[in-house]
Amino acid sequence: MAHLFLRTTFVLALGIQLPVLSGTRAAEPPLKETGPASLWELAKSKQDVHRFSTLMTAKNVRDHLATEDGLAAAIAWCRQTGVTKVYLETFRSNYTAERETLQRAKDRFRSEGFEVSGCVTTTIVGKRSTGWNLISCYTDPATQGKLQQIFEYTAGLFDEIMIDDFWFTDCKCQACETARQSKRVTIGDKSYPVSSDTWEDYRCELMVRLSQDRILAAVRRVNPRVQVIIKYPQWYDNFH
Repeated sequence: MAHLFLRTTFVLALGIQLPVLSGTRAAEPPLKETGPASLWELAKSKQDVHRFSTLMTAKNVRDHLATEDGLAAAIAWCRQTGVTKVYLETFRSNYTAERETLQRAKDRFRSEGFEVSGCVTTTIVGKRSTGWNLISCYTDPATQGKLQQIFEYTAGLFDEIMIDDFWFTDCKCQACETARQSKRVTIGDKSYPVSSDTWEDYRCELMVRLSQDRILAAVRRVNPRVQVIIKYPQWYDNFH
């Protein structure tokens, strides 16, 4: 199988301005003042080359974007730091941000020139894993249903949804053990074969089928334009 590797190099050029302290040169017009406004203009003009984005979690939305003062402060911070795209999170750890607050924040950021997308962080979705207690048991039918509801809700608000960091399972409960040994993955009323009875193969098939049936198919029924992307974990210290 042929593989295509795409390498992109980003270069950020910093201009340093030094005053003329002495000499006989003719006076020059003053240099353009630098600051947050010019940084924002630079970031906007170069966002096709490199884009700085930020994520506001579901509780950030609740605590900081529910008022006009909070929205103004968030927009000012993004401008000062060169952020041109904002992800507004709808769900994290069994908390769902309110639709009205999300809609108002999305509209306000867009009116100020930002790109805006949605985000779902799949922590504490229904039944908890027997492993890491932030992770969920996706063999559980009720948890599968809750997952679908979260993504349908988000697709009703955004045309792009990012899944943040935690899209995996490490559960070994009795239901998972029974399903693994049977070499079958059940998603709703559908059943899929698994190539072996290893945990790796069972979990891989489970997550692929969940992605297809409970996320992609579900969100596109709500919003045919929606795109779903994954932000892979960046826990560099833990990789070692």
